[in-house]
Amino acid sequence: MKFSTGSIYFSLVLFALAGCAPRMVNEIQLDSWPTFRGNSANLGVAHSNLQPPLRLANIIKVPDKIRATIAANGDEVYLADWTGTVQAIHAITGDVRWKANQEGFITGSPGIFYDRLVVGSVDKAINAYSLKTGELLWQKPTNAMVITSPQLYKNNVIIGSSDGLLRALDVRSGKTKWKYAVNGLLTSTAAIYKDHIFVGTGEPSLYCLEAKNGDPVWKLPTAKVVVSSPVVADDRVFFGDWDGVFRVADTRTGTVLWEVKGPAKIDASATLASGRIFWNDMAGNVFAADAQSGAPLWQLPLQGRSISSPVADAQYIYVARYSPPRIFMLEQETGRIKWSYKLKGDIYASPVIYKNRLYIGTEGGNFYVFEMDNGRLQNENE
Repeated sequence: MKFSTGSIYFSLVLFALAGCAPRMVNEIQLDSWPTFRGNSANLGVAHSNLQPPLRLANIIKVPDKIRATIAANGDEVYLADWTGTVQAIHAITGDVRWKANQEGFITGSPGIFYDRLVVGSVDKAINAYSLKTGELLWQKPTNAMVITSPQLYKNNVIIGSSDGLLRALDVRSGKTKWKYAVNGLLTSTAAIYKDHIFVGTGEPSLYCLEAKNGDPVWKLPTAKVVVSSPVVADDRVFFGDWDGVFRVADTRTGTVLWEVKGPAKIDASATLASGRIFWNDMAGNVFAADAQSGAPLWQLPLQGRSISSPVADAQYIYVARYSPPRIFMLEQETGRIKWSYKLKGDIYASPVIYKNRLYIGTEGGNFYVFEMDNGRLQNENE
């Protein structure tokens, strides 16, 4: 068999290019918390369960506000703060494994994809770091600050910026695969479901796009901006807006199936567990409803503002009050408070349950770790 010089040269070029492509290894464990709400559908449901009472196991100090919700994998949690520092911390001891610094403060949660950590910031860039070492692997400049959290669809990082651009970036290189401009800022973290992307905008609307190319499928207008990140399951998308309306729409058509008008703006994402949908508004009201019908189950006032999103395990939901800062553990069936704890620093970040521990950061630069305790119920800690 004979080869032409041209074919040999072409083969060598392909071989060289293949050798230069960044190699990725999937290091994500099954029980990880890799994204803002735990998975690409934004369900906000933990892999492990807690039982009251909980006790304070550790407080880790950082030099500035914590607004970003953590990501977690293996023995490490990944914490970002307003100094622009991203760090990998041992989930039990709090020992720092590595630190990386960028110029702008960080509000969006980091995302763990394969062997890298992706995070955006107000320095108008999206960065990818080595999960093991913190080495900067690539950087994608943007035209505006990035306060949303990344998701992954078939090797593409899906992330929005405040100039209204939703981007799909190659997770290996950061190269733009496609982008779509909405009318209004993007502060909502996208949800991905059945090859479609669902994201709220400042237009105000909720968009459904084709995940493969960003082409629009439908748009659901709302009275006011959609800051909250949508939750998607069972061909339904759940989300709230700044008019205080919580809606459920058909993922295929955008048709509203039911809605509830509340007394205050909704900033937080909901959580879906055991056939129930839970959400809170900025006035600190926590709501529970049947996910299918919208029938109300219970409502609980937290007696203060609430911005962060709740998280659920098999029996309880965990919701934070922004100010005065306190974390609550509520029964899903009744809304009864089973445990609560006063924190130092207002609470913007959302709680995460990971490997039988509860984690949450505050604007006072305190990162709290709670674990189950067989001792006295620790409801008051003043």
